Amino acid sequence: MGRHASGRNNFALSTWVIVTIVVILALVAGYIFWSKARDNAGAEKTEAASQCIEGDLIVPVAESSPGVAGTLLASWAESAPIVRDHCIKPTVVNDARDAVLLLTTAVEAQVPAQLRELDLSSPDSPDGATPNALPVVGAIPVGLATPGDSGEPDESAAVFPVASEAAVAARVAQAIAPEQAESLLERDKNLSTTEALAGQAPVAMVEAQTPAGWSFHPIEGATTALRAVTLSPRANAAADNQTRAAAEFKKWASEQPVGDVDNSLITVALPDLSQGQPTTLAKRQPETTRDTLILLDTSDAMALWLDPVRGALHPMIDALGAQGVRVGLWNYSSPLSPTAQKGWRDNVRLGDAAAVHPVLDGFGTGGVPQTRNSLLAAVGSMAVQAQPGNPVRIVLITTGTADDAAVSAESLSSTLASVRGLVQLSLIHLGDNPIDPAVDAVSMFTINVKDPGELAGALNQASAL
Repeated sequence: MGRHASGRNNFALSTWVIVTIVVILALVAGYIFWSKARDNAGAEKTEAASQCIEGDLIVPVAESSPGVAGTLLASWAESAPIVRDHCIKPTVVNDARDAVLLLTTAVEAQVPAQLRELDLSSPDSPDGATPNALPVVGAIPVGLATPGDSGEPDESAAVFPVASEAAVAARVAQAIAPEQAESLLERDKNLSTTEALAGQAPVAMVEAQTPAGWSFHPIEGATTALRAVTLSPRANAAADNQTRAAAEFKKWASEQPVGDVDNSLITVALPDLSQGQPTTLAKRQPETTRDTLILLDTSDAMALWLDPVRGALHPMIDALGAQGVRVGLWNYSSPLSPTAQKGWRDNVRLGDAAAVHPVLDGFGTGGVPQTRNSLLAAVGSMAVQAQPGNPVRIVLITTGTADDAAVSAESLSSTLASVRGLVQLSLIHLGDNPIDPAVDAVSMFTINVKDPGELAGALNQASAL
């Protein structure tokens, strides 16, 4: 029988053959693209490595709260920064005193107090002054943390640890309760994060602070600014290059998109901070008792204060002694005799607390308060007497300063910066005379006592009792 024409080309390729060819071609093209990308990446890495002829440079970075810097530093590291032929390796350190850069959620006005608390100094905050502007390098989401997996938090029960994270607390309060924000922050102004987490109420914080066993609930659209503060490094061979790397980070961060960070809400909730003025939130009460030098003003201005001060100091001295710390006592005013060359008297070296009582009882008053000179002398002496890992706390009790023209604020600031880790200062200012801003700037804790009945509490706060 004859064949019938089907109308189809007998030489046409089957559909499955065509599909197979297309797939093979796609795979080959993909492999070629991947190979070129790999080669390019390898070339870039080789080129970067060839520029790092000095090797890697560790750049130590401190965080105001654990975890807030991780993502940002990882992004910077991925950009392969190079400084002076070093490949930069940013590394978060536990001891902020080892760092050359601090990433913090504090607002500018709180940075000097944060530096004092961490025993740091910074060219961004010379003389302990509030810096004019610190670069915002990131926007950190804020929210509420709740114990366990308790579902959506009860915002009406939230607490705000202002004493630990004022900016975060303010941002959360303003976001969830704008009408009550100021009163809520006033209510919780002395609340620390540790104290807040001891309860069961929702706690305002950033996600990185969320402890194990708690859940974090971000507030939509609510963020707080992450700022970069350059730190004065400890003396080491790499310090100059590390400082240059910190500047390079700031430059890089300034070129990255940050998003909207609404600081106006913070300044509404904390109006004093918007004016750049220190507030009761700016300095925290010391938390650990330490070897303590009492530096006592015995000028004429102390005449009405001396007896109540003595009455409050005796139990404080006993309490410190009971905790096994060393206690010392200096008094000062101005030279009271023609042969005297200095205004301070180093009466009792750091040692047994019991030795301080009889000397304290023997003081009278006279002269004017040469506070800055006396403080410089005390700082130098305590730096020598400090034990490794245990800085000496100077508790300065004063009515004011009469030698501000003789000793500059810069001298005080540089001296305290040079002994960071060895000496800390708590300032108790008595009466209505102005607080010396230079002394206040270098203190970790300042309190103004205007009523003798407040002395015992102030001394306990200043000495962490």
